[in-house]
Parts: sequence; C-alpha cells; structure tokens
Amino acid sequence: MGVHHNFNWKSSILIPPKAHQGKVVLDEDINPGDSKRITDANSWKTDYDISNGWLRFGGENNSLKSSYVEFFPGTIMGIDDDGNITELWLHPILK
Repeated sequence: MGVHHNFNWKSSILIPPKAHQGKVVLDEDINPGDSKRITDANSWKTDYDISNGWLRFGGENNSLKSSYVEFFPGTIMGIDDDGNITELWLHPILK
C-alpha cells in the first residue's frame, strides 16, 4: 500500500507546465488519515525524465484542457474545468 513501483514508468522528456502558485481546496470533508480514490487514475501512466528529475502521473497530457496550480514546491496539480484532477507533477529532491 502506498508504494508506486517504477517497473512501468516510461522514460520521457518532461517540461513541467506553467503553473500558478496557490492552494487546492476540496469540496468535501475528509478526515485526517482518510483517502480518496481518483477514479480516472486507474488508467494513468507514469512518465519520468531522468535529465531533470520530474515525474508526471496522469492521463493524456493536454495542457489545453487543464489549469495548473503549484500548491507545494515541486508539486503541480492539473485540474480540468469540472474540478477533476487530471495529472500530478512531482519534482522530488533525493539525497
């Protein structure tokens, strides 16, 4: 649980989208420790760019259909017009 193995990651050239700095607000109550499944995430793929360290989890990468918010340094969420999460970009710092 909670582990995302890298055996199905696709090596790609990733350029993170232009994102506004902000916050993500949920429209429902979730208690600490609860989880919420993103229905469309079952078909998401994982792309990784070894040259810059960015990871992208998501469906079809189409920045014309999503707005992007950086809600934590190196953490960008794509959100469509209906408020659904379309992708997640991470730039982890590994030490």
